[in-house]
Amino acid sequence: MKRWLLSVTVFFAFTGVSVADERPLALQAPPPRFSMARMADDGTVEFVDITYHTEDRMIQRTIIDPDGTTRKVLQAVRTPITRPIVTRVKPEDVKAFDVAGREIPTKDLPLKLKAQKPVLVSADGHAVDPSYLRLAKDDTLVFVSANLLLPDPSQLPDAKRKNPIPVPVLQP
Repeated sequence: MKRWLLSVTVFFAFTGVSVADERPLALQAPPPRFSMARMADDGTVEFVDITYHTEDRMIQRTIIDPDGTTRKVLQAVRTPITRPIVTRVKPEDVKAFDVAGREIPTKDLPLKLKAQKPVLVSADGHAVDPSYLRLAKDDTLVFVSANLLLPDPSQLPDAKRKNPIPVPVLQP
């Protein structure tokens, strides 16, 4: 065991290979979000984002006891809700790029978005970190605009919980 450890140590010492040379990626921006985009009939670029949140509801259930009697009880149920958010932006108000970082001229957007397609949208209105773009296909469009920032889903109408279910706290 000691010989093996000594030989590995000597190998790394003489070859100059360092295990710590691999540095983790230093991401400079938040990840982009996925969206669906198309050119609308009025000439604007239409983005459709799906938001997810939960809503607390009380439902009535019928329970049959072991002695055969039935009783009705209320049960709190947390229900997942999905809602589309549609944002329309003038083509002049957004910048479109390919995954290589080349800007796509505004006049080419109607051709590239004649059918609805998945796109990436900057989460903070700034350029998307190239590390994220490695995961996208070559024909994916990347949009950057301050007009495309999404609100917090909990601040949207009808998204506030009417009857919040208390979270149980486990005591040690």
